[in-house]
Amino acid sequence: MSNRRMVLLGSLSLLAACGAPRPERAGGITGAPRPERAGGIAGATINGVTHAPDTLANLIAATPSGGTLVLPAGTWSGTAPIGTACTIKGAGMGQTIIDATGVSLTRGKGIFVPMVAGVAFANMTLKGAAVSDLNGAGIREDRPGLGWTATNVEFTGNQDGILTFASNITLNTCSFHDNGAHDAHSHEMYFGGSPDTTVTLNNVTSACGRGSTHALKSRAGTTQVVGGSYTGNPEAEAGAVTGSVLNFPDCGVVTVTGAILTVASKGSEPNFVFISYGTESANNATAGNTVTLANVHLVDRSGSGGLILNGSALPSARLVIGPGCVYDGTKPPQFQGWASVRGSFTASRAAV
Repeated sequence: MSNRRMVLLGSLSLLAACGAPRPERAGGITGAPRPERAGGIAGATINGVTHAPDTLANLIAATPSGGTLVLPAGTWSGTAPIGTACTIKGAGMGQTIIDATGVSLTRGKGIFVPMVAGVAFANMTLKGAAVSDLNGAGIREDRPGLGWTATNVEFTGNQDGILTFASNITLNTCSFHDNGAHDAHSHEMYFGGSPDTTVTLNNVTSACGRGSTHALKSRAGTTQVVGGSYTGNPEAEAGAVTGSVLNFPDCGVVTVTGAILTVASKGSEPNFVFISYGTESANNATAGNTVTLANVHLVDRSGSGGLILNGSALPSARLVIGPGCVYDGTKPPQFQGWASVRGSFTASRAAV
């Protein structure tokens, strides 16, 4: 057997191992609780009316269904359940910062925990979410079916950027970077799912830190990626967290349009997979069995060409490479495990 074949087969087993369903371990809190800034958040408005200084949780509790809470610029400490279908907005990424470092997260889950469907987040940074089971997230809804949206939100320095149940989620112009617990089970984005759930990502940027396994892991029946940039874990030596840039472990319908996918590692470990599909189950096979790419730009820094992989869960899965798909790298991308591959990538010959 050739060395390349051995590496590719090895990559499949490693992906299956690191992509195994993450256990919901017993909850717990890392570090002592840190109180919110003395006096609470000053200058917040609810439906345009300035509210007296108060804690983040109290401000959210005071916001009615359909209402809008606007948080001022500044770094604020806190965590909160969200019991109404409201909008929570800040002054912008890097301007309104919710720092949960040392905070006892709501229900041991996340900085924000939607308890109802229809919550919207915008224009802020969420950082520092951590619990002892390594599942601390910037946003994590309380149970399946509680869809929410986020626009222009930065997630950084959390154990998971987001960690969701099977819910319909939409993200617009969000940024994920340097999340992950370095445990091979935490990711920049993790979406739970089922055949009837949809995840939509519009112009999202997700760059794995050394502690995150995938830039995007989605178990949704339908995943739509439009625009944006996704970069894999840059570490590639012994002990590195090994994963793919995009991971769709339970199959389903996947469309990626106009996105840039980058394999960033240059070392000896097989951290060179652009897309992995069907590596755990065929739970979403009733939704579909096709990955469709259009105007996708692959950037390979590993020197291997990178890999687009179908695991063993659904041998009938198909890969469709539409118009405008190009790659940068010394070798063309490789394909493994697909029932059919239609279309091809064109070399852009740009430096990588």
